Amino acid sequence: MTRLIRNLLISAALCLVPILLTENALGQKAADETQGEAATFSVRPVLGLQVPHPNAPGSITVQEGMVRFENTKHEVLLLSITSIQDLLLSRQRKQVGGVPMTLGKAAIPFGGGRAVSLVSHKTYDDVAIVYRDDNGAIHGVIFELPAEAGLQLRKVLVSHGAVVGPDGLSTQATRAEVGSGNY
Repeated sequence: MTRLIRNLLISAALCLVPILLTENALGQKAADETQGEAATFSVRPVLGLQVPHPNAPGSITVQEGMVRFENTKHEVLLLSITSIQDLLLSRQRKQVGGVPMTLGKAAIPFGGGRAVSLVSHKTYDDVAIVYRDDNGAIHGVIFELPAEAGLQLRKVLVSHGAVVGPDGLSTQATRAEVGSGNY
């Protein structure tokens, strides 16, 4: 029995070593980006862009006091970092797979599709940037980034001089907050 447990522990450790090394390499890459001149993040705009193709995915580049969003249609939005009034973060989970995944779940007998639903989610960060234009009007734009990229974007913007609110991700309101009626 002890031999079996020992072998299980060894195989589990061997499976975790590549994962830990990969996470360390990704963390090092993100730290290097915040210290360098330019940092680029792949994003998908959700709301607020004033361009002809507002839902086209693109990238945000932070460099030389400017935030530059360029989508796949080569439309560009430039913001001065000093015009940013606030940056709000939230995290959400979406079920992936669409119609093919739904049909596959329905085809699994004995309720097995429910188990598939547990693992078919992907986590995203939502970043809302509130800024003032040249006329002093307040605008906002919401971007969807891969998980953990929202915090990295926040760190890069703060290191380039943006003034934003307190750290941390906003979470969904708890039942006590919603039920109390105190807004």
